[in-house]
Amino acid sequence: MADLLNIGLSGLSAAKTKLSVTGHNITNINTPGYTRQDTVQATRTPQFSGAGYIGSGTSLTDIRRSYNEFLTTQLRSSTALNSDVKAYKSQIDQLDGLLAGTTTGVTPSLQAFFSAMQTAAEDPANIPARQLVLAEAEGLARRFNNIYDNITSQNSFINKQLVTTTEQINRLAQTVGSLNAAISSAGTNGQQPNDLLDARDEAVRQLSTYVGVTVVVQDDNSFNLSIGSGQPLVVGSTVNQLQAVPGRGDPNTFEIDFISGGSRQNITGSISGGEMGGLLRYRTEVLDPTVNALGRLALSISSEVN
Repeated sequence: MADLLNIGLSGLSAAKTKLSVTGHNITNINTPGYTRQDTVQATRTPQFSGAGYIGSGTSLTDIRRSYNEFLTTQLRSSTALNSDVKAYKSQIDQLDGLLAGTTTGVTPSLQAFFSAMQTAAEDPANIPARQLVLAEAEGLARRFNNIYDNITSQNSFINKQLVTTTEQINRLAQTVGSLNAAISSAGTNGQQPNDLLDARDEAVRQLSTYVGVTVVVQDDNSFNLSIGSGQPLVVGSTVNQLQAVPGRGDPNTFEIDFISGGSRQNITGSISGGEMGGLLRYRTEVLDPTVNALGRLALSISSEVN
């Protein structure tokens, strides 16, 4: 009777733990990054009797996450790509609206200026026609200046966003480093600290919204995170930092420095993915070439007209 009672108690204990795990799943259904947990049940070691081995009940051997490393990695890379494209598109839409607008673009002013020039050329003695040429020339110059001012403002906005983004990256990197230490400490008993693992995965996913990261899992289950061309942002509980600084060649164009100990490295050209990658890519591929093209156009018009 005592053996039967112990078997029944083992089943009740296992069921109670299962209900606790189920309740934990339910209450965390809206927790960002939470992964559903399942219990693993096994029979207890049977006891030998003269008639053979008699079962002694059941026990829970593990509480594990319903986790897929491949899907997590895909989510991380997709998040970085999506943030990159969104940042790129938000900036290029503004520039497109500026250059293509009828009241802000340079094309309408150019057309009005050359139309006034044509009218004045047909009747050079016509004073109103000559005054119109001067007025349209001043309007064209103002339009170039306004476009340049808008582009400068956009560049300043990108600089501010780079500063904000680096602060977020450093904060999340510090979080990952702290969770690495906690996970390594909690895993010494051979069991996985599921909620800490979820929190770290979510922190890395959030980090991916700001910059593309490469994750390498270590033997102690800690994450090493690298960015750019392999710069180690997080190594176990050791965390390095990024900093947005005025450019060496142009102080008005901010660059990204990687800081490790007392060393500093410019990694602007190797950053990819996330909001930071999208902003830097937009500046390199669109904003800087646009400024150069606008300057060449203004010089050409000035040279030919003069």
